[in-house]
Amino acid sequence: MLSRHTVDRLRKFEGNGSPVVSVYINLNPDIRELRSIRPRLKDMLKPVRALIEAPNVQRAFANSLRDDVEAILGSEKRIEADLGHGVAMFASSGAGFFDYLSLPRTGWDVAIANAAPYLRPLDAMLDEFHYCCVVVVDQRRSWLYESFMDSIEERGIVEEEVQRKNNYAGWYGLAEYGTQRRAQELSHRHYRETAKAITDLFASSDLELLMIGGHREASDALVPFLPVPLREAIAGTFVVDPGTMTPATVHAACRRLQDDFEAHRQRDLCARLSATADSGGHAAMGLAGTLQAANAKAINLLLVESQFTAPGTVCERCRWLGLWGDRCEMCGAATRATPDIIDEVAEATLREGGKVRHVSPANGLPGTSIGAMLRFSPAA
Repeated sequence: MLSRHTVDRLRKFEGNGSPVVSVYINLNPDIRELRSIRPRLKDMLKPVRALIEAPNVQRAFANSLRDDVEAILGSEKRIEADLGHGVAMFASSGAGFFDYLSLPRTGWDVAIANAAPYLRPLDAMLDEFHYCCVVVVDQRRSWLYESFMDSIEERGIVEEEVQRKNNYAGWYGLAEYGTQRRAQELSHRHYRETAKAITDLFASSDLELLMIGGHREASDALVPFLPVPLREAIAGTFVVDPGTMTPATVHAACRRLQDDFEAHRQRDLCARLSATADSGGHAAMGLAGTLQAANAKAINLLLVESQFTAPGTVCERCRWLGLWGDRCEMCGAATRATPDIIDEVAEATLREGGKVRHVSPANGLPGTSIGAMLRFSPAA
């Protein structure tokens, strides 16, 4: 299953000189898609085969790539079982390594041979998902769920017995008033207990967002009982009938709210970057400026469109990044070519403690596909 732990494990892989072939292939749910898997894989792997036949290629390097290609093509039957999903494969036969991942969403078809696993599509996918607490509440019960990607799991039920209202006036209506007040007290206690259960769940896990569902009056009534940090974590509310809901309907509502939340976040980050750049603040816009900032170790937050790629070069000695050249502009050492310099920029940003966020073109940066918020201006 795709998770941040999985990506971190792949990021730590070291081939000790053996290349790594990374392949991403996306499958529509149509059964006719099965016939296209092998031809598509062969077509995607043509650049890798070209490396095998390249002049002056080392034998061990070429043999590792050749075995990687066969291992990937040999996974055809396994890929067929993931119809309607995306698949990622990482092969380094020279290092005795092969990893296969079923993905919750489709991304883009790509095959890359490089010194390390190509992880940008996974990072971009993880940027779209959040660990969510979903609570469905009514006046008597609250159902707590955890949701991440395609899964939703129940984490408990909070139940409070509500006193039945006696529908009579009593002595000048005092008996009815007392019954109503007692019912209100029980209802408030239920919301407090629900808020406590949510607080405990957040404290014991990696939850990021809170989503509240149910009839509107009940979900609205819960919010004032939540501590301020949980109110700030609310990504949205949704209407659902607790009497007829299923985990599937709750998860579908959660996914819609999460998509809306992520689109809003992306637009906000891009607007902040654009405003900072326009005002002459610490920001870089475009590939050239972002590369300069990465080489200066100045990037605090990298924003890049998910499918934007560009070839470039990397110096293995000092980690300098460039768009071309056989020699490093900083130390003069030989460089290695990389099919996606954006991936190297992202890795450099993470190494220096910065953050990387992928955005969709619909929510992206005006006039460019990449930019960064900086700790300082490299020219300073």
